[in-house]
Amino acid sequence: MKSRHLILNLVVLLSLSSASWAKSSKDSKAAVNSPAGSPANSPDLASPAAGQPTDENVDIENIKEKYWARGDASELGVVQNRIYTKAHKFQLGVVGGIAFSDPFLNVVTTGLSLGYHFNDLFGFEVLGLRYFTGLSTAGVVYNTQNSGAINTNPQNWYLGGSLLASILYGKLSLFGKKIIYYDMYLSGGGGAIWKETGTYFAPSFGLGQRFYINQTFSIRIDYRAIIYNDYISEKQIESKRGTLYGPRSNWDHNILFGVDILFGFAKPAAASIQTPAP
Repeated sequence: MKSRHLILNLVVLLSLSSASWAKSSKDSKAAVNSPAGSPANSPDLASPAAGQPTDENVDIENIKEKYWARGDASELGVVQNRIYTKAHKFQLGVVGGIAFSDPFLNVVTTGLSLGYHFNDLFGFEVLGLRYFTGLSTAGVVYNTQNSGAINTNPQNWYLGGSLLASILYGKLSLFGKKIIYYDMYLSGGGGAIWKETGTYFAPSFGLGQRFYINQTFSIRIDYRAIIYNDYISEKQIESKRGTLYGPRSNWDHNILFGVDILFGFAKPAAASIQTPAP
């Protein structure tokens, strides 16, 4: 009897060992067949966490509000925190330069400008110029050879208004030692020019560049084309002296250099947004 009980115990132990070995072998095969670094049967890791945005749920407008500015999207600009601003400021300037229109005349000009900048892009300016004219070398030679006065129509004054549009704003490096901030602008408008034979309507357009010295002072370089039709007076033929000929198309090319003073109160900057740390 004892021997029979012993044999039964051995059979039960062998059966249990075999079952345990089979289960262990099955688990090992499942681990080998599953992807590296991904435990088998782990659905929580395979699916996105609750509340996480998927590719379809990314809110671009929300990102813009967080990292750029709050409020109207039209206030977003490429240049943020610009050091020099013209917005809501008046401009008072002194200019001087030269004008090219008649090869027989040398023309020097001085003037004043007064303007207002609605924002950093658009502004309006009134420009007044006083011209000082004299005969050029060609004019002197002509008069000497022909024993008479050449037919010219010198400029006296110009007064006009222009819309200004700043198209570029940036900075330059001067010999790697100094940073210079500038903006480039277009101008277009019209006014009147006073000449020896009368006053004429004169549209104008131009291109200018401003270099900032500080928040108040800036240096400007301007090209202004002033276009008009005028009449010229006869000065050579005695019997026809004073007779007006024309009209003739005329372009005055003005190269101006000046200093501007910006004054007024800029619009307060928008409050910065603190982005919470992730």
